[in-house]
Amino acid sequence: MSCCVDFVAVKKILQLQMLNVISIFAKSIGATDLPRGTQLIPEIIQVKRCFHDSDILYSCAIAFKLAHLWQLQAIDIANQLVTTLGEKFYCCAQGICLNFNVQVVSSGWIYFRLKEESLANWLQHLISPGDGEIGRWEDGEMGGWRDGEIGRWRDGGIGRWGDGEIGRTTPTTENFFTLQYTHARCCSLLRLAHKQGLIKVSGQQTILNFPNPIPWLKEAQGLEGEVLQLRLVHPAERRLIAQIIDVQDSLSNQTQLQGKKLARDLSKAFEQFYSSCRIWGEVKSQTPKLAQARLGLVAVTQVLLRSLLQEHLGVVAPLEL
Repeated sequence: MSCCVDFVAVKKILQLQMLNVISIFAKSIGATDLPRGTQLIPEIIQVKRCFHDSDILYSCAIAFKLAHLWQLQAIDIANQLVTTLGEKFYCCAQGICLNFNVQVVSSGWIYFRLKEESLANWLQHLISPGDGEIGRWEDGEMGGWRDGEIGRWRDGGIGRWGDGEIGRTTPTTENFFTLQYTHARCCSLLRLAHKQGLIKVSGQQTILNFPNPIPWLKEAQGLEGEVLQLRLVHPAERRLIAQIIDVQDSLSNQTQLQGKKLARDLSKAFEQFYSSCRIWGEVKSQTPKLAQARLGLVAVTQVLLRSLLQEHLGVVAPLEL
């Protein structure tokens, strides 16, 4: 089964998809009228990302809520919903397709496991989704840089600083130094990778465009039915990916957005990743594609931290400190 939605947040995609199959199932059993005061909207469909060492796994408990409303067993409702949805389904959003494996466990929990190929596509989309969307680095603003002006903000930009202004802070920015430092470190790593030829930054609207896409996935060995896997298997890499997904999920729900906490959690996950996973030295020389995949995580972290700092916390996202 497939659908088409306008969100890139994985949680929102699953909520909308579940709302669709619930409507279909409700009509099949004649339960079109819900009790007074009950309204099924995406936000009340309980979908949560599970803490998992390697996979991106979500759980959904909506069958228990519907069991009370419809006077049916939760396990029966869950099985019917998954039958309607399909144990393997894909959902298209903003030009990418996310594929999930779905199963019912316990007394009615529904679990969604995001496939590795879809995770790779999703990460790539955050870096280079297209003009006008997150991931675009314009000349001199919003985290971009211009030749000869690395680290200098254009007059009038949010949180601007330029020659003679480095280090200038306001009362609010003093509380965000760690987050700003992490953002500046990401920018520095990307500049260094550009100079060393691992990635390429070019064009009037600067985008990470080499390699395109980032080699997130291991090469297939030519075995029939082989499942592609991410190169990023270190626990610190997986924790950073999970935190990146949590940020996007939260950004899709502005009413409950806690920008400062999200930025701190993302910054902490990045520091753990960078201290545990090398990019240069032997990794660069012997496994350059792994180095590029790790730089992809650096780029995604930079994009999200910039958005959180500038758009949600109202402070500068510095290119260097």
